[in-house]
Amino acid sequence: MKIKEIMTERPIIIGSTDTVLDAIEIMKNNEGIRHLPVLRGKQLVGMLSASDIREILGLASGKPIDRLQLQRKISSVMTKNVITVAPQDDVINAAHHFAEGKFGSLPVIENGDLVGILSTGDLFNRHIIPLLEELTKQAETNDTLPLEAEKGAIPTDERLKTLKMKKKT
Repeated sequence: MKIKEIMTERPIIIGSTDTVLDAIEIMKNNEGIRHLPVLRGKQLVGMLSASDIREILGLASGKPIDRLQLQRKISSVMTKNVITVAPQDDVINAAHHFAEGKFGSLPVIENGDLVGILSTGDLFNRHIIPLLEELTKQAETNDTLPLEAEKGAIPTDERLKTLKMKKKT
């Protein structure tokens, strides 16, 4: 499966000269948004997450919020050197990035332009959960699990297609 099949197109963004307060407002007004690609003009220059904001404001420390932090420019608090993926990349590629890194989303870039965002939620809700549901359905129907599932691994898309073809014959 390709990233373009499960990514969120036209992600909500923030500008590098906007403030932390602006980011809070954007996230508050767009339920479920926890990651904002940061653009300077049309170019992706970073990412900002809800956990970045909590850290900036010191919310975990229990101390009062330093209101000056709310006026900081996004460019001074964003994560730079962001790992990106392309729409044609395989979902497995993105899963490896998520497993290796400590982030919850990947900007999707095509020809230098931001065309989408892939979050761990997208990956689970639109790929892994349907795949597991299919495996469960197959197991209930056949009373057997594919070899990969018996070993605790999730079969690849190609393996599932092979299993479906065998079932039809």
